[in-house]
Amino acid sequence: MKNAKRILAVVLSLAIAAGVLVTTALAAGTTMGDVDFDGTVTVEDALIVLRATAGEEGVSLTAEQRAAADVTYDGHVNSVDALRILLYVSGQISTLDAVGGEEGDDIIL
Repeated sequence: MKNAKRILAVVLSLAIAAGVLVTTALAAGTTMGDVDFDGTVTVEDALIVLRATAGEEGVSLTAEQRAAADVTYDGHVNSVDALRILLYVSGQISTLDAVGGEEGDDIIL
C-alpha cells in the first residue's frame, strides 16, 4: 500500500510538472514542437531535440525550449519527442497538441 501511494505521488508530480511546462510554453505564445522559435515546426526542431538529448557538446535546451519540445507531454524531453516532431513534419500525424488517438502515435505510446 505504501509503495502504491508513493508511485501515485510520483506519477501525479510528473503530470503536474508536465502541465506546468506545457502551460509555460503555451503562455509564451510558443507552438508545441517549435524548439527554435522560428514560427514553424520543421526537421530542424527535431534535430535540436536529438542533439540536446544525445548530450552533444554545446547543445542544450532552455526551459522554454524544453517546454516546446515535450510533445509527448510526459515531463521529459527525449528522442521520442524528436520522433513525434518528425512524424508531424512528415504528415504522419496531424497535430502535436495531444498524444493518442491518431494514426502514428501508437508507435510511441
